Amino acid sequence: MHHTPNLPGRAFGLAASILAAGPAVEPLAYPKPGNTHRFREAIDRRLEHFAVSSTVLSHVLASVAEEWSGGAGRLGYHIYQAVKLSRRVHGGGNTCLGTATLLVPLAAALPSGWSSVDELPRVASSIVSSSGVDDAVWFYRAILAASPSYLGRLESGVPDATVRGWERLVAGRRLTFYKLLLKASEWDPVSRELVSGYPETVWVYRRLREAWGTEKWNGLVVEVYLDLLSARPDGLVYRKWGGRVARMVMEMARTARRLGAPWTGRGRAYMDEMDRTLWSNGWNPGSTADILAAGISLVLLERCVEEGLCR
Repeated sequence: MHHTPNLPGRAFGLAASILAAGPAVEPLAYPKPGNTHRFREAIDRRLEHFAVSSTVLSHVLASVAEEWSGGAGRLGYHIYQAVKLSRRVHGGGNTCLGTATLLVPLAAALPSGWSSVDELPRVASSIVSSSGVDDAVWFYRAILAASPSYLGRLESGVPDATVRGWERLVAGRRLTFYKLLLKASEWDPVSRELVSGYPETVWVYRRLREAWGTEKWNGLVVEVYLDLLSARPDGLVYRKWGGRVARMVMEMARTARRLGAPWTGRGRAYMDEMDRTLWSNGWNPGSTADILAAGISLVLLERCVEEGLCR
């Protein structure tokens, strides 16, 4: 167990920057069916776009950690800043709404007392639980800044970002960031992570922590991705394409794993076909990739801690 209570101020910036590295590393793993990888990318979500987003996130997360070293700060505002600045700098599409949503609370938790990397997500979740209405307002602005193609209405019991006067509705209902995420957690894995202590993110981190820098890294990242996708419908696919397609993608991932993907010839062949099918239909399991990226961030943070550089 690594004892890291109250990181000194000089370590905040490096620890926050390390958290931002996961979203740059995750897209390199291949082939992750339906998502950006070394050999397949969308025109507005290329590898260079993710690299730029990671750099912008590094700047934003360092600001978050510095702000919260004073005991409090803003979550929604910084998520908005990450999305807005990333898109303005790289000129592409939405590459960091999900990862920023996961990583900003983790960066806010850095100045708090935590005894191991495993505990940091629990602290981050407690910070989310105390969020305010202003955080929700800024998060809605982040969604609009991301301009995702799935901004259709969803019967979720909360104001949709496409509804005129959503700011008045959010304020009138006293809808905090936490309440918004709690409702969205019924269908969205990323929201579920934030309100429940990041269980999938921690699971990814524990699965991958020993593989970094080894020849097993790429294969294990793909295996973990498929296992996540096999366990529940992806939130982005569900929002954009509906429950039937989300379940279909989940079943494809289960079939790939039953065939031994990514380690066997049959499994790899099926996984390659699955990748082509998902890309041809635009079925990108982005929520799963976001959680995978956050888990990789924790792997890298632990290495930083082990080297005595992030404490």
